[in-house]
Amino acid sequence: MSRQNDIYKRPLSTLILKLKLYKPNTMS
Repeated sequence: MSRQNDIYKRPLSTLILKLKLYKPNTMS
């Protein structure tokens, strides 16, 4: 079940990255 976790972690990381890009220094 390591691959399933990776699949879930990938979009999550992208979402966090997008959020950071959206708000670079708002909630650092």
